[in-house]
Amino acid sequence: MRLVIHDFVGHAFPIQLSRELAARGHHVLHLYFPAFEAPKGPLRPRPDDPPTFQVRPVNIEGTYNKYSLTRLRNDYLYAKECSRVIVEFKADVVLSGCATPMTQNWLRKACQREGIRFVAWVQDLYGRGVRAVLSRKLGAPGDLVGRRFVQMDESLIRRSDGVVFISEGFRNDYAAVRRRSIGSWHVIENWAPFDGLPRRPRANAWREKHGLTGKRVLLYSGTLGLKHNPDLLAQLAVHFENNADVAIVVISQGPGRDYLERRKVESKLSNLHLLDFQPFEDLPDVIATGDILIAIIEKGAGSYSAPSKVLTYLCAARPLLLSVPSSNLSAQIVARNNAGIVVEPDDLKGFLAAARELVNDPDRADVLAASGHAYANRTFQIERIGNKFQEVFTQVVSESKSPGSGAAAIVNKRP
Repeated sequence: MRLVIHDFVGHAFPIQLSRELAARGHHVLHLYFPAFEAPKGPLRPRPDDPPTFQVRPVNIEGTYNKYSLTRLRNDYLYAKECSRVIVEFKADVVLSGCATPMTQNWLRKACQREGIRFVAWVQDLYGRGVRAVLSRKLGAPGDLVGRRFVQMDESLIRRSDGVVFISEGFRNDYAAVRRRSIGSWHVIENWAPFDGLPRRPRANAWREKHGLTGKRVLLYSGTLGLKHNPDLLAQLAVHFENNADVAIVVISQGPGRDYLERRKVESKLSNLHLLDFQPFEDLPDVIATGDILIAIIEKGAGSYSAPSKVLTYLCAARPLLLSVPSSNLSAQIVARNNAGIVVEPDDLKGFLAAARELVNDPDRADVLAASGHAYANRTFQIERIGNKFQEVFTQVVSESKSPGSGAAAIVNKRP
């Protein structure tokens, strides 16, 4: 098959999937948007890449700001260029995720006009997140706009030729849409590239480079957007400001990082170290530097988002500290596998107490770290994951050949 894996953000695990599928003989084109501000995976071509694999950035003119009103226009320009590349590649199936529902629907329509099967990869419930944020900020008018985003999510899921959800909870949230859907639905949980994140010692070159030798490091790495509360990290620095051997390291960019820069100066938090996103090749040493790895999500966001950074953390054999709703998939994974401590987002006292407990009890921290690493080792097997996605692609292609199916009508439009 000729497959396009489109990961708007540029994460590490989708490109691992692309390489695995190409190694099986499929012709795979991996697309991503380099201008989107987020940690990137190993997106550069490698000498061992099979000839059936290629990775291509999709670029547009101008500056992309995901918090600006210009985003709508830029998303449209991006979807237009991305669609052109997909059609030019003559794809059989597109798996697309991590983009707004507008972008996703534009891509879906362009693909289906050309008879290309479109599989929506539902990484979060985007519309519900937008509705929650706008309702909180703007009241009834914000809720009205938010409902439109929810409708776009539902349209994408209803009209795609196939859907891959990252959790049963996400799929269950769309039970009413299922009755009107023309495509097949699947659940495949996210993972992290276990083999690409080898365990590193705490004493490594990255730790030394950033002056963290001899410190107990509490580390957060990832975006700090509208569904995160950066003040938790500032409060952590305040809590440990008299512990000279404890450092709070935050690797991020965007509004949350800007907030922490201001707090660092205002409160004179010399133990708060703020860094930009690091290259993927440095990531094993980065997360190995952390004695405790942190993930946070606001209370209202727990039902529509699952932080993939938690899965990356599990590969590092480090204890996790989560300020995440207990109903969230990442919280359930950590709690179920005894990989760390999970605290509700509105429990600042509990969050600080858990951090102090992990700092003061390294033996317990080591037990949690080993348990999380064992889970990652047995779960993040790319061969098994590749089999699941290959079944999805095979199913949507075979459905397109079924006489009388709605999908067949779409395929027959290809010139």
